[in-house]
Amino acid sequence: MSALPTSSGDVILFRSRDGDSATDSDPYEDSLKSCGYSPWFVPVLQHSPVNGGVLRQLLLDGPQHRFGAVIVTSGRAAERWLECAAILDANGSKSAESVVCWSDLPFYVIGVRTESLLKHKHILPFTSSFIPKLTLGAESGTGSKLAEFIIHDYPSRSQLSRCVSLPLLYLVGDKTTGELASHLKSAGLHAHPLQVYQTWARNDFDEDIRIIMKSGESSETPNDNSADRTHCCEVPKWIVFFAPSSARAVLPTLRQYFKLHELGDEAQERRSHVRVAAIGSTTASYLKTVESLAVHVIPSNPRAQDLVEAISAYNRNH
Repeated sequence: MSALPTSSGDVILFRSRDGDSATDSDPYEDSLKSCGYSPWFVPVLQHSPVNGGVLRQLLLDGPQHRFGAVIVTSGRAAERWLECAAILDANGSKSAESVVCWSDLPFYVIGVRTESLLKHKHILPFTSSFIPKLTLGAESGTGSKLAEFIIHDYPSRSQLSRCVSLPLLYLVGDKTTGELASHLKSAGLHAHPLQVYQTWARNDFDEDIRIIMKSGESSETPNDNSADRTHCCEVPKWIVFFAPSSARAVLPTLRQYFKLHELGDEAQERRSHVRVAAIGSTTASYLKTVESLAVHVIPSNPRAQDLVEAISAYNRNH
């Protein structure tokens, strides 16, 4: 959890902050601070690897005659790939000798962070047969957009003409939707999913929310037992959801503290101090259809700067 918010432009992001230490850069933090907002990161989900032995064996066997590309749509999946490769590298293991090795295949990814992990995480030598030479689609932003990119790009790779009829290895988590694979299937392409991590909700993130609420209380705060305590708190101004799974986990707690704008309740919108941003159409759809929440901002892309611009535009117009 980052430092407590201090400005009127407070934003809670329900995600982990990038980097291993407070001195490492995070694009959302940098972009928000540069525009006068105070970001606060609240990690909601925890992760653990699964099927490590299966993935290591896949890496050892090589892609020849089985896969023509690899799909990696999250930083967690990229980390699992690298961790398994690093174990093999430490043991002196190499992928099976073949005409095509993993590094020769295109890796289709979502997000600059995912791409950066695969290409620049210094736990493997750059000459490793497990490090991709070509990463594509990082700017796609969503599974459906990446699927569209793959549908147009994958068959056109003449140097891989012998491989384009092969399935694409798709590294997934237990909460991954079937949207991307379904789009590919409709275009005659097959994604072979392999679950490499699982997620579950932290059991203590509600303490982070309580700290935020306490920081925003004014001297006119009602009694602690008052059901109207949300009226006195205008922090945070914005809440940002990045995935349906994290929204599902955290919303029961948020509703205890904030008057969120329910769809169809215009009076509640005027009372609410909180605005909601959703990263990606899948997250926005979940918030609207399942949680019946108004979503005030859906950035055109999941990039940090797009989020800041969308929030700022909304603030200017409302």
